[in-house]
Amino acid sequence: MKGIRILSDINMKAFYLILAFVFLVGPIPYILNSSTEAFGIYLTQFFQKSLFTGTTAGDPWPQWWTTFYWASWFAWALILSLFLGRIAYGYRVKTVILVNFILPAIFGIIWMSVFGGTTISMDMVDGALSNVLANNGPESVIYAFFAGLPWSKIVIPLFLFVSFISFVTACDSNLVAMGGISSSGITPEKPEAGLFVKILWGIAVSMISWSMISFASIDGVKMLNNLGGVPALFLGLIVFGSLVKISKNPQKYDKTLIEEDNLEDIEDDIEPISKAL
Repeated sequence: MKGIRILSDINMKAFYLILAFVFLVGPIPYILNSSTEAFGIYLTQFFQKSLFTGTTAGDPWPQWWTTFYWASWFAWALILSLFLGRIAYGYRVKTVILVNFILPAIFGIIWMSVFGGTTISMDMVDGALSNVLANNGPESVIYAFFAGLPWSKIVIPLFLFVSFISFVTACDSNLVAMGGISSSGITPEKPEAGLFVKILWGIAVSMISWSMISFASIDGVKMLNNLGGVPALFLGLIVFGSLVKISKNPQKYDKTLIEEDNLEDIEDDIEPISKAL
């Protein structure tokens, strides 16, 4: 846990450093103006964009990417919620909402504004990034993007390092959650699953991911998300129904209260015996 905490801290600071670098060497006026305009469009067309399927316009983009993102979040929702619930234990609800939802959303807006604005500005000059996307795929665009910035030979290795650390910390958190639901005796005091269970899950996830990416590229990732997202959707509905049921009568399902009541009953039974003795 201490090692992952250190890696997460390094990862966060490295992301801030890359973000600041791209903003300072990028087209600052264009980034500010385009992000302001884009945020206004987001607010005014939120429902239209959220429900856009592309059928009428014959646009395949929503099926290729929007549906993929929805399926991805459905697939990860339950596992991610277990991890967030674990790290949120002992904190106030408003603190959890601020740290896990509001601040990441703000950072996401800034990140997308800086990288999106810089990318669009670069592509408007000569269309080089669009050519890379068409010829080499989306995974190659980020390298062409950094190659168009100063000190690319330093920034690209740093970006790869940050991506690797992000992958490590994300895998650790998800393996902990997956190991937890595969083990018995998990409590807030002892949240860690056994090492063998986590290693087994890690090997399984790694092999499946490597196989799909190697043989089907990015489409393999989309396929996995769709396969996992559909059943996770129904599981999420069941969990949501259970949450509503618990919220109506939380005392009935509060194990801490049940344990306290049992202790009080035991004390009541022991007290007469103690007095008699």
